[in-house]
Amino acid sequence: MANIFREVDEELRKERYASLFKKYGVYVIGFIFILVSLLISIQIYQSYKVSSNEELVENYIQLIDTETKSIEEKILMLDNFTATKNIFVNGMSALKKVDLLIENNQKEAAIESLEGILNNQNIEVIHRDLGLYKYLMLLMDSMPIEQFSEYADNLSNDSQFYYLIQELRATKLLLDGDEESSAIEFNKLISNPLVTSDIKNRASILIKIAN
Repeated sequence: MANIFREVDEELRKERYASLFKKYGVYVIGFIFILVSLLISIQIYQSYKVSSNEELVENYIQLIDTETKSIEEKILMLDNFTATKNIFVNGMSALKKVDLLIENNQKEAAIESLEGILNNQNIEVIHRDLGLYKYLMLLMDSMPIEQFSEYADNLSNDSQFYYLIQELRATKLLLDGDEESSAIEFNKLISNPLVTSDIKNRASILIKIAN
């Protein structure tokens, strides 16, 4: 009898988790991926900290670090950094502008800016790939899975963001209610020796939530 009650309690707990995920899952996942995106941005910045145009980079750093300017003022000032001869500064400025637009609740403007980044050949590939990651995150709940998958499939598997974007696709399938396809994609990541432990851990957690 105790086993029966234990099984019933387990089923009720799973139903509660599933209900909470359906209600709040998009916000929790959004927070996770925004945090990942910020950490990646910091890593890219650190790897390119030494630049051939030190004065330009220094001015850019002073702008993003200043606390005396409003978000609107920073957005306007960043436009001066998106068409320089320094392609690293071009990319970081464009991505920083997107972050500020999101912070200022200007989602549509942020999406438009990201589309510009994706098509800008004067920005390094790593910045365009990070732009794609942010673009797909912002459109996670509205972009059709077919279009979402097309973006994911067109990304080179040499990209630093390849597996992160595959993770996004699996999450998109889960949010769309396709638990079976989502589990298949997550399990591909888990079984791939090239995938980082962080991605594998998140995949394992999301599979458990879906089940």
